Amino acid sequence: MTASDRIPDAPEGPAAGKRGRGRPRRRTEAEVLDAAAAVLAESGAAAVSIRKVADRLGTAPMTIYTSFPGRDALVDALAAHLMSRHNTAPDAALPLEERVRDWMARYRDALVTTRLHELLATGASVAPLLDVAARWTAQLTALGLSPADAAAATRQLVWAVHGFCAAEAGNLAAQTDRTADALLRVPEEHRAAAAAYLADLRAAPDFAAEFARTADAHARAIAAFAARHRIGG
Repeated sequence: MTASDRIPDAPEGPAAGKRGRGRPRRRTEAEVLDAAAAVLAESGAAAVSIRKVADRLGTAPMTIYTSFPGRDALVDALAAHLMSRHNTAPDAALPLEERVRDWMARYRDALVTTRLHELLATGASVAPLLDVAARWTAQLTALGLSPADAAAATRQLVWAVHGFCAAEAGNLAAQTDRTADALLRVPEEHRAAAAAYLADLRAAPDFAAEFARTADAHARAIAAFAARHRIGG
């Protein structure tokens, strides 16, 4: 056999995802979602796109479209994929106040470490969050609250965590040079107050301590709310 007759070695790296001169290999949904999660973690929600994910996989965008017809479908699936990596169910074995504190800490960690809170702000499906809300509502109903009161209490808990995560994201944004341009778009009469607000954000508050106080306040409030609204209580 001459050198020209030899079978070439299999390609390595990004090129390995393509079948010679034919169509690129179709990627599994798990591969696509893992790549999308990496893009989100490294570059933020605005960077998550079919093309960016394809580039990450070293393949053509058409291989992504076979599983996800567009960015919206990809983002919705990514939200569910990220939530599945974390245990965000309230621990029914814990006393109610401790349960609230424990859950708020775990839920915040899931949103922040995956940057899922940024993705949700760009329009990702809320379906993964509905499962969390349903679990809380069921547990509070089991304690004797009416479905309406249980849903109201759940809403306050979910909003509290999301609001805090949004504040953390805002703090990070305030550290960038882009805020100088943003200040120029604030009416001149309010610019000094806006600058003072940015300076306060840049002071980088201790978010862990602030969140612990927030969780403690909500834990006490939910326990008191439950005590007042339990059937026969």
